[in-house]
Amino acid sequence: MMKNILLLVTMVNLAACSFGGFKPPIETQHWTSDEFIKHRSYSKKKREDMRACGIDPVAGYHTSAEQGLCMEAKGWYWTAGPVCNTLGFVDKPICVKWRVKRGLPYPSPEEIRRI
Repeated sequence: MMKNILLLVTMVNLAACSFGGFKPPIETQHWTSDEFIKHRSYSKKKREDMRACGIDPVAGYHTSAEQGLCMEAKGWYWTAGPVCNTLGFVDKPICVKWRVKRGLPYPSPEEIRRI
C-alpha cells in the first residue's frame, strides 16, 4: 500500500515538473480608454457601452467588426490594435470602407501574418 502511494506521489511530481510549473496568466486583450480610465465610473461606463454595442460585458470581447467599430466610435480601443486590422475582420466590407475613409492601404500579406 505504501509503495503505491509513493509511486503515485512520484508520478504526480514528475507530471507537474514536465509542463514547466505554474505561470501567471498572460495579459489578455481587452477594451480600454485613456479618456474614461480617469473617471470613477470607468467600469460602469464600459459595461454600458459594451451593452449598447451588443457585446457581452462578461465575455468582454467583440464577435463582429460592427461591434468593435461601435466601441471605437464611443472612445474605447482594443489593446491588440484597431478592430479592422485584426485577423478575421480585414476583408469585411465595413472594414474596407473604414480603411478607405482613413486613407489606409490594404494590409500586405506580411502584415496579415503578424496580425
